Amino acid sequence: MHQGKHIYINAFQSIDFTDMINLWLTYKLLDVDNNADELIPNVLIQDNVKAETWNAFDEWENPDDVKTLHPSNNNELTDEFDHGRKEFKDQLSVNDFEKYCLDYKQWRDDLVLDHENNPLTNNRVIFKTTPAKEDFTIDGKVKISLNASSTQNYGMLSCMLVDYGEAYRLTESPKNLGHRINEGYLWREDSLREFKIQNKKTPYKEIAEGHINMQNRKNSYHVDDMEANEFYDMELELQPTFYHVPAGHQLGLIIFATDFENTIRGNQDLKYRISLAETDIKLPIRKQ
Repeated sequence: MHQGKHIYINAFQSIDFTDMINLWLTYKLLDVDNNADELIPNVLIQDNVKAETWNAFDEWENPDDVKTLHPSNNNELTDEFDHGRKEFKDQLSVNDFEKYCLDYKQWRDDLVLDHENNPLTNNRVIFKTTPAKEDFTIDGKVKISLNASSTQNYGMLSCMLVDYGEAYRLTESPKNLGHRINEGYLWREDSLREFKIQNKKTPYKEIAEGHINMQNRKNSYHVDDMEANEFYDMELELQPTFYHVPAGHQLGLIIFATDFENTIRGNQDLKYRISLAETDIKLPIRKQ
């Protein structure tokens, strides 16, 4: 598993992926005893902090512990329960709505970061942990339990897990290294590529996200009854991940509604309330 989008990694500098596949298929399809089982790790994952670094594991989604954190009135994620409610709205002005429909990066920056005159200040709630004392890894599916209401008899909630901290991070797409390589006999040439460390620091990195239709709280094929301003329990899993969180960084949980990149964009007059005492996040933690 690599740290980028859905791409081919055959032409990567840091991993001989084509050779690994050739070894495996020769063993499985041609029944050649080439020790592929011993030579190829069960799980091989690219590190998201160190460039050109791959780590081998026996299993994925095999955490040492599941850490449960609770949101607080002062927007922290802590071990302690807190009471009270947080509110946010979904509707935006026509100008801001049309702007975000055309600029996903600006929408994501405004969703995640606080700054003056931010159009999304009241369209999400952000809860953060204290800075991590030591490195750790999130290994598997982060689970969110929510108790929430909508001002209508329908609604949609989104959650995003974010790594906060000024850091030099890997590029989102692999960089062309300026060399051509042959990818096999009578096959083709390709450009040698690699995820490289960016030349400037960034303040955050999205780790995973998830969405839930409040009318489909139990499953995706059954519509549940729902009344306006009534609170309902629901659970959702974020995208599975294997993410190295460095010491000094903070984890942030953002709860919002419309995801301009991934969900319907109705721009409806909806307001949501979250009951803090019945909301939590469960983090599958693997120690470094």
